[in-house]
Amino acid sequence: MVRQALYLQRKLAIVRMHRSKLAHGFASMLDKSAYYHGAAIIPVLEDSRCRSIRKLRTLGYVVNDDTFLFIKYTTKARYPWRFTFDQEDIDRCAHMSSEHRRLVFGFVCGGDGVCAVDWIQGRDLLGTKPSWIAAARKHNHGYSVWGSNGELKRKVSLGKWPALVFGVDISESTNAA
Repeated sequence: MVRQALYLQRKLAIVRMHRSKLAHGFASMLDKSAYYHGAAIIPVLEDSRCRSIRKLRTLGYVVNDDTFLFIKYTTKARYPWRFTFDQEDIDRCAHMSSEHRRLVFGFVCGGDGVCAVDWIQGRDLLGTKPSWIAAARKHNHGYSVWGSNGELKRKVSLGKWPALVFGVDISESTNAA
């Protein structure tokens, strides 16, 4: 009985605190974008090869002053996960690929993981017009990745993120078909 009363008291205190924050203009929840970007950025930060990381305005992130990360996310729980690119996204990636040694896409697939694709592969899947890239993964397999202009011949290993950010290409040995 005492345990239940303490539980209810704590719950009421949390509700009051939540209402107080809302009344004073504080956000009550994490921003979705921050949550999903964090899922991609934390493994990069924790990697011993990471010397620096900085946000480049709203465009993306620069790692070790030579790699541009372009992160897209979906909140969808199950595959296939689809990521759309408008003309501004495509132009931004083309521009960033000319300014940095490497451009890497990090596709945050709901709660499943991060699918890593480099700019050359992404450009081949996207083309030069607004389009999309999709990924799917069965249990204990890599990501099959395709786009409006074709598909990758090999599956993308789960371990490819964040290795590709640091120039290490880890590929699955099986075909995506």
